[in-house]
Amino acid sequence: MNCKRFLSLYIISQRTVIGLISYLMKVFLTFFFVLLISITGVFGQREEIEKKLREYEIPGDYIVNALKDGEAKYYFKFKSVTWLPTGNGMEEIVEEGEFNPANPIGEKWKMLKINGNVPDEKALKKFNKAQNTVKNNVNAEIDNAHYTIVEDNENELIISLKYKKETLPKRYKFLNKCTGLAHIDKNLKRLVKIEYKNDYPVKVWHYKATGLALVQQYIYNEEENKYFIAHEEMDITSNYMGKGITILFDIDYSDYKKAK
Repeated sequence: MNCKRFLSLYIISQRTVIGLISYLMKVFLTFFFVLLISITGVFGQREEIEKKLREYEIPGDYIVNALKDGEAKYYFKFKSVTWLPTGNGMEEIVEEGEFNPANPIGEKWKMLKINGNVPDEKALKKFNKAQNTVKNNVNAEIDNAHYTIVEDNENELIISLKYKKETLPKRYKFLNKCTGLAHIDKNLKRLVKIEYKNDYPVKVWHYKATGLALVQQYIYNEEENKYFIAHEEMDITSNYMGKGITILFDIDYSDYKKAK
């Protein structure tokens, strides 16, 4: 009697194990196929976008070329004007400098003047902390999962994008919490601008922002077949002593040339 009972329990146990294995296999296969479909869809989106870009003769690195650090090859100058609210109106801060990819890591961005004067050690330290990347091989990469065509009309192709957080250089680290809209003029066959807005509160250089709106205007260098940022306008909303304030930035980039 005990043997029969043992045998019965053994058979039930075996069936339970087989049933559990079968269930786990079904779960695994379902997960695998969902993941496969998802990956296929993501790469399909990118292929569709790249096909569209080729139609308008836009190079594949049309955006990320301007956000490289480790692989950057072009020298340029910048002039940045910041307007900060004060009790008496707006304080204007003018910074002038250069980006030289030939310089060592952590020294590629240099501020040469602030309000027309040579910056002191404190100002340089503050600038370097906010702007200079101190890691190797940091070059912006678009996140394929957030790279889609949102509008395709007679005159314009608009592409929504986000970047992989770990790939952004220090100066543009805040873009990891933003969504960008790249505007391509079909008639000109040119990338004209990228507009960014924050999805979450974000720190922009020295400032904590609850709201951000950045517009990057692009120029195209036919000889190099590259796009470069020509101008940036950025407004950020922040809180100071319980009050909402708006800080404005106006930045020009010029004298692009291949670094020696």
